[in-house]
Amino acid sequence: MAAPSHLLTCPNDVLFLIYELCDKSSLTKLSLTSTAMREQCIPHLYRTVDVSSHNAGRISYHEGDLRPEAWACEFDDIAPENHVSRQRSFLQTMVRHPEYAAHVRAFSWTFTWGESNEYELTEIDYQLWAIFSRFDRVEKLDLAAIPSPDKVWGCWEQYTVQIPPVLFPRVMDLRLMGRTPHKLVKTIFKSIDISLLRCLSLDYLQERGNLPDGSPMPKEVNTKTRGLAWRAKLCSSATDTRLIFPGPMWIPVLPLIDKLSSLQHLEIRIPPLEEGFCYDGDYPEYPQYISVTSQLLTSVQSTLRELIIDHARTPRGPSNPNIQLCGTGRVLRRLIQNDRLRRGATMLNSLFPSLDKWNWKQLRSVTFKGFLDDSTERYYESAIRDLEHMRDKLENYFLGRGVHFEWENDSPRPAHLYMGHDNVDQEAKEAIMDGFWKTLIEDYGVRAEDRERFDRW
Repeated sequence: MAAPSHLLTCPNDVLFLIYELCDKSSLTKLSLTSTAMREQCIPHLYRTVDVSSHNAGRISYHEGDLRPEAWACEFDDIAPENHVSRQRSFLQTMVRHPEYAAHVRAFSWTFTWGESNEYELTEIDYQLWAIFSRFDRVEKLDLAAIPSPDKVWGCWEQYTVQIPPVLFPRVMDLRLMGRTPHKLVKTIFKSIDISLLRCLSLDYLQERGNLPDGSPMPKEVNTKTRGLAWRAKLCSSATDTRLIFPGPMWIPVLPLIDKLSSLQHLEIRIPPLEEGFCYDGDYPEYPQYISVTSQLLTSVQSTLRELIIDHARTPRGPSNPNIQLCGTGRVLRRLIQNDRLRRGATMLNSLFPSLDKWNWKQLRSVTFKGFLDDSTERYYESAIRDLEHMRDKLENYFLGRGVHFEWENDSPRPAHLYMGHDNVDQEAKEAIMDGFWKTLIEDYGVRAEDRERFDRW
């Protein structure tokens, strides 16, 4: 390569092409050669910023017999090393050089919610929203929130309440993943021009136990509604406002319906409902989620080119054949799997009747993932038959219209769901466990002494 002084004599359009061909490492080295070169490299260095952990895929050094698959998108304790340190270094750079924000066009970030060691909030963390509000030229946005269920939320409530009214107004390619704060999702959807959105990915986007305004569920309400996670209850207050319980986030998605006039790519990963201790079989919020998903699909039928629906799976069990599940564990696994298959069939049956009414003009590719499982045992004959029947109907429908159709039995990666309320007290936990064991004993023939043995263990 020519010396930097010779490079600077090149026309600007030639230099631009050179910078575009350089990777991040080469650009960084070039920027250190001279002040003039640094000024020219900075816009290219900050055009794409990825300070995320959820895109790191599988992380082998977290894996073992009891956790054969460790994915960066699962919990914040399964993340690349120094993730938080890298984020804080980036924030400090943006504080020292606020002018760099104007160069950012693609931005990826993972929120980690916890209160231990490096996850404790520091002074620079509280400047995050002010820094984010400067990214007013970002066109591609990828945000994920991945808390660990065994960590409390505490001071993060003070943190999220600072979310500004406008964020990322020019976004046209949007991905939202995990247990993202309700207020943040609403703010982004209100800030952007929805009619210009070209790509939308709702990657197991989930609610957690909140009041409708996004504030944490009070302890007294939590105790009153204990054991009713997944049930939409009414508060006893004068307003009778409905609570938001953990589950697929659909309320902020409602304003998108009939306004996505430019959407070409839509991907929805459905979070698994089976995590936690709530097997009452009703899930009254789930039909509403299906309904909103169906309306969203219908509203983009004239522009959509690619559709992906992924029924996200839960993590695999132990890979070591010497680790055997007890009888209760086997019953629980079958209960979970049967429930998962049943809900998958319900969703497809709910969506399919609308297909014949839709007028797909641009659709080229459709993919369904994870509704079946390659390792499914034959304890679930009825649910499997329903799903296989729906798969055949979907394949005939799309292939008959010249649309490329793919069906993958298994979801490519696991997804976790945080079940429970904010700061659940011991009484509420015990009530939830009592309801869980009652279902196992009455409906699945588990013996009462198994409960006693489990409690002692």
